Amino acid sequence: MKNEEEMNKGLKKMAHYCKKYSDKLESVYLYFSYEEGTAFADFFMSFEGKIFEKNEIDKLLEIDLQTSIKKQQAFSEYLNKEYINLLRTAKAKDWDIPTEIKVIFDCKSDSISTTYSYGKKYSSSDKFVSDIYNEWIQTLKK
Repeated sequence: MKNEEEMNKGLKKMAHYCKKYSDKLESVYLYFSYEEGTAFADFFMSFEGKIFEKNEIDKLLEIDLQTSIKKQQAFSEYLNKEYINLLRTAKAKDWDIPTEIKVIFDCKSDSISTTYSYGKKYSSSDKFVSDIYNEWIQTLKK
């Protein structure tokens, strides 16, 4: 769909920004959700074939990537701001808005793989958006 191609441009820009978290990253995983007027954006990453959330990478790898709370907040604020801008653009252009977007950005090849979903994920169940986000992380960690 043309709107998904246009959205991919903004998503790739966000992935490039998250790549700044560390030059040692292999992949950046972005997760976005929009249901019932609530937007959610977050990311995690891989290094040496292992999946890490942003708050655990320093201690697990025993390297200094400077993943301070302040740095994590700055990245989260950026993602949320850019995602809201993307949603505003989608609404202004009368595009169908996905309820879920999963992005995998390969830092080495500079390529992006995006999965869009349009059905309800959490607003019609007993799950929270954070549950679904964490399930994706756990699935990839296996």
